[in-house]
Amino acid sequence: MSDTQTPNLIQALQNPELYNHDVTGFQVLETHISWVILTGEHAYKIKKPVDFGFLDFSTLERRRHFCEEELRLNRRLADSLYLDVVPICGSADRRGRRGHRIRHSNASV
Repeated sequence: MSDTQTPNLIQALQNPELYNHDVTGFQVLETHISWVILTGEHAYKIKKPVDFGFLDFSTLERRRHFCEEELRLNRRLADSLYLDVVPICGSADRRGRRGHRIRHSNASV
């Protein structure tokens, strides 16, 4: 998936049918390094494909690694909030739970 398709991905992820929990609405927050999708009781943080030199999320593997590191570090003090690193699967045209991984996300409550 190209970086130009990422806004389409964020829009497509605002579909309640993609989640295995109740969704009461969607709110998207954006920082310089991530998007956070709030779905009610759950939040999904998706790292942007950026490289600032001091912070390199430029590849899928690097973003997965840093999602896992964020989970590991934050669980030390907030274990019940940080649930898992979840794959976002599909293609540029279709998102879902099947297909190849196109992103990773930190899932929390």
